[in-house]
Amino acid sequence: MWCFALLNKIYIRAEKEYSLGIFHTTILFILQLIAMTFIDINAPLPDILKNVYFEVHVVFNLVGYASFSSAFLAGLMYILLYSEFRGSKLGYFYDRLPALSYLELFNYRALLVGFIFNTIGIILGAYTGKTAWGTYWAWDPKLIAVILAWIIYGTALIGKTNLHWKGNRLAYFSIIGFSWIIFSMLIISSYFSKIHAFH
Repeated sequence: MWCFALLNKIYIRAEKEYSLGIFHTTILFILQLIAMTFIDINAPLPDILKNVYFEVHVVFNLVGYASFSSAFLAGLMYILLYSEFRGSKLGYFYDRLPALSYLELFNYRALLVGFIFNTIGIILGAYTGKTAWGTYWAWDPKLIAVILAWIIYGTALIGKTNLHWKGNRLAYFSIIGFSWIIFSMLIISSYFSKIHAFH
């Protein structure tokens, strides 16, 4: 949660777009509620969690996911505002959200930052996996879910930079990607992961 809050504060200060604050606060509350519901803070730590490379791997992935959550919010806001423009009924979102061009740029920047940090986190995770499991890769559902999320975001960035995708398509990829991450954390990690479950 701290990672999400800090990163979004940096984004808001850098862009000087304070209207996004209420949306970030809402998602922060939801993420905190999820953490309180699903994480057992009294559970003993496995030895792998005490490895410094693992800790760095987790930090990089947390920053990546926090940035993806910002992209999700920007994408969601883009879709909501775009829907008002398309329906020729300017109202609630038009009065409260920044311009579509700003949301598209914000979304792209958040995707790029998230993808870079997530890529480094995955590489560090593979290195740590070699130490913990004797292999860089295992066909664990959680690891497969992580790679699928990475492919979704990579596709979005390739589409934006090479295929000139516009805001609408980029927004949907941000929403799909982050929804997959949440599903992966809550369902796949909790009920299907064998070697990448630390609870």
